[in-house]
Amino acid sequence: MPLNEDINYPKIMMIDCYCSYLFSIYYAISNGKSDVLYFLFNYKLEYRKLNVEENKGTYGINPWHYQPFYLSKINKKDQSHRSLINDYLKHNYNIEVSICDKINLENQNHNENIFYIINVDEYFIPENKERFMTEHSMHSLLIKKIDKTNQLVEVIDTERPTPYQIRFIDLYNSMNSIKSDSKCYMINYQNYKGISNQDIEINTNNLLFPYYDELIFELNQKNNDYKYILKGLHFSILYKIIPLVKLREQVLMNIGENDINTLSNKQVYEWTLISNLILKLIMKPNRNLSNLFDKILVMKKREEELGSLMAFLITNNNKWVKNGR
Repeated sequence: MPLNEDINYPKIMMIDCYCSYLFSIYYAISNGKSDVLYFLFNYKLEYRKLNVEENKGTYGINPWHYQPFYLSKINKKDQSHRSLINDYLKHNYNIEVSICDKINLENQNHNENIFYIINVDEYFIPENKERFMTEHSMHSLLIKKIDKTNQLVEVIDTERPTPYQIRFIDLYNSMNSIKSDSKCYMINYQNYKGISNQDIEINTNNLLFPYYDELIFELNQKNNDYKYILKGLHFSILYKIIPLVKLREQVLMNIGENDINTLSNKQVYEWTLISNLILKLIMKPNRNLSNLFDKILVMKKREEELGSLMAFLITNNNKWVKNGR
């Protein structure tokens, strides 16, 4: 069976939908490895206070663009996220990503060494009930399977937990929209290679979350735009914060210290819980926040303890090994 048919919804969201699909592809071809998360050492987490009205005026009503916690590139600031991760996959795993202007679905052969990620305008996707024929929004989809006989494409979508099918004609319309820029990314893993263990330099500041007070401030903005703010916060946590704490969890596992691993694992669990609580808040914005704030303050204290332990361990360990196996 071609590997494409076994590809699944991303286990970890990373930066945006495109990078998340690449995580899924790597996870599948490497038989369940997550070391591609080390790509995130190219970034540091930062906070910016956003103006809701200005944000909506610039980007429209899609809350994806309201993300006060974001990942800032440390180097190569003029290079896009997509270009940066494409280079990283080539350099570390010999996975090649090439860009084509369009994809001809009728002529595609089901090649088990190739994946396709396509840009679409959700305005033309009937399966997207929220934006179909109401709002133009650029998005990307990962192709799982092409059914030429019935003119259907099965796709993975970060906005839907299970794969679904789109008609060729709808997909073409969505790709040809100005909003989608019609790009197609071909991921070729025919020459994929695993990586050996590597020593890496760890910057503890990039593995810690120092913005708990800012998170409480954002959650306290109860106004007419509260649901919009909450949705943006949820995206920030899911795509920026959780992958970083998952990276930290993976790095610290190599040290093998029980105390620090317990703290790190607990923080991963708590961030996932907060992400889910924010989803509940979106459904019921008038919910009392005192318990949530108490939890955040406990996490803040635990993060400070974790930072002290990490600084001590890094000072007293000569080797921090990146385990590519």
